[in-house]
Amino acid sequence: MMLTMERFKSELKKKKPPFTSLAKPTHWGEGSEHLSEQIDEILYGE
Repeated sequence: MMLTMERFKSELKKKKPPFTSLAKPTHWGEGSEHLSEQIDEILYGE
């Protein structure tokens, strides 16, 4: 039980990346240039 508590405390102390670093643009490869527009068209009928 003590080992579990120590591990839990050490995990809490670790720095986590901010959410903004997770939302960085990603290059999905050739052919995905208009993917966002296609998704918008499907979801919103634009």
